[in-house]
Amino acid sequence: MPATFQRRLRALSTTVVVILSVALAGALAFALKRFENRRSPKDNACSQLVNEAFANAGNTADSVILQRLLVHQDQCLGNATYVDRARRLFTNTQQFDKARLLLENADRQHAFTPDELKAQNAWIDLAEAHSVWVNGDEANARVLRDQAIAAADSLRIKWPEWSLPYRILDDAESESWAVANSEKRDYYRQELDTRSRKWNGAFIRNLSDWQPIVFTFLISLVGILS
Repeated sequence: MPATFQRRLRALSTTVVVILSVALAGALAFALKRFENRRSPKDNACSQLVNEAFANAGNTADSVILQRLLVHQDQCLGNATYVDRARRLFTNTQQFDKARLLLENADRQHAFTPDELKAQNAWIDLAEAHSVWVNGDEANARVLRDQAIAAADSLRIKWPEWSLPYRILDDAESESWAVANSEKRDYYRQELDTRSRKWNGAFIRNLSDWQPIVFTFLISLVGILS
């Protein structure tokens, strides 16, 4: 092969490598953006209805706010924000069976991912555990609390950067009847420590939009050139 042709081929290869690297980085950024958009609560009519229901509701009973929301239940079961707020109000008013039924119906509308739904059910178990304990059934309360802890702990291990499992665990630790002060774990500190371990999955998932583009570009460029 002539030396001149080889030089031209090498020069062309470098250009192609740069173009492919930029294209790959752009494709990754686009895929990440679409994934995040699917998971983010959409600012739609149901989210607006939630805001209206809670507007100036500082002294309004939870049962009254709940009734405001339930008027729109049929049209809003697919909205994660709506279902989360309604679930909280159901548990605040100690309607735990209705809260679980709400989640079952919302799951049919794909309001949550499986892990988000698991966290929602853990909140219900934890709230019901406290209610059952207040009514004198500590054995049943501990079963419900343990269910909530097990679910939250599995989510914490799977998604170490997700703050929700730590909040559930922290609430479970705040139950004075269930754990002595000397045995309580600091889940807030544990969350901070986990986030500081830069080389676990949390490091990658916490990157902002531009960081994956830069990393992908550099890694692709160096790899292909090598």
